Amino acid sequence: MIVGESILLLKKYIEHKLLVIIQARTSSKRFRNKVLKKIYGETLISHIVNRLKKSNLISNVIVATSKEKSDDKLVKHLNDEQDEDKFAQWSHVLLDQALLAERGTLKDPTGFVTRLNKLMLELSK
Repeated sequence: MIVGESILLLKKYIEHKLLVIIQARTSSKRFRNKVLKKIYGETLISHIVNRLKKSNLISNVIVATSKEKSDDKLVKHLNDEQDEDKFAQWSHVLLDQALLAERGTLKDPTGFVTRLNKLMLELSK
């Protein structure tokens, strides 16, 4: 009976997929642009994202970064590699969330909620 219960518990755990958010930036003082350095012909951030996408427990991988000019290279790289529409939507949502965290106000709160709801619906499929 214990084995059966363990299998059911494991099956239930596996059914719940995770959303992973990777925080990445290029402005490190000790190793600038580390996430864009190539290892075996692929950037470090690409290796990380691709490895995570192979997991059966992960539904989506998102890379979050800052609004700093130094991270524009990272955003461009990710934009070139990822589904452009999804990346653009997530980047707007994340930037809006950062603005709210800094106690700012949104120019388009309705647009924020609409984008967030659309993306959450996509993730639930």
